[in-house]
Amino acid sequence: MPFLFEHLIGGWIAGKAIEFARKKRLSHIYWFVILVGAIIPDLDYLMEWTWFNETHRTFTHSILFALFMGALLYLVFSFVRQFSNGDLKKVDTLLLGSLFTIGILTHLILDMIFIPGVP
Repeated sequence: MPFLFEHLIGGWIAGKAIEFARKKRLSHIYWFVILVGAIIPDLDYLMEWTWFNETHRTFTHSILFALFMGALLYLVFSFVRQFSNGDLKKVDTLLLGSLFTIGILTHLILDMIFIPGVP
């Protein structure tokens, strides 16, 4: 498994590619979302350490998880945005969910390159 730093670098490269394709810089919240997405699949280590069972590289390392989490983030921020009066009104929730999914997918791709066997 690549280390945390390598997953963050993978997310950063994906973010820079998106900036280049859009010809527009990503704001801080979009960068935060893509970088958190790049490391969130390894949160299953916490379950493994607390429940003492083999859960690493199962559901959190799947495309279904990436799509589910992107859709969940999109729905949550769309709901919260309705009741917001501040800067959250300016956030593109579809882009937010897409970037989170892309961040997770970069994690999966790096794991597939360095360790075979991602579900």
